Amino acid sequence: REEERRKRREKNALANAELTGAGQELMAIWNQMDRGEVKGEQAFERADQAVRRKNAAADQEGSS
Repeated sequence: REEERRKRREKNALANAELTGAGQELMAIWNQMDRGEVKGEQAFERADQAVRRKNAAADQEGSS
């Protein structure tokens, strides 16, 4: 029960921090890993891909 409250507080704090799109995607991956839906290596790969996509999009915007 205390663990549920802690997770809810963390989720609310993060929502209030207004994460960027990339940050939100990374937090979603982290939450999936916490719930056991993805293994650590798979989560790392997904996070890496997400960051690369966001960086590529930012690079394209910057060169326009």
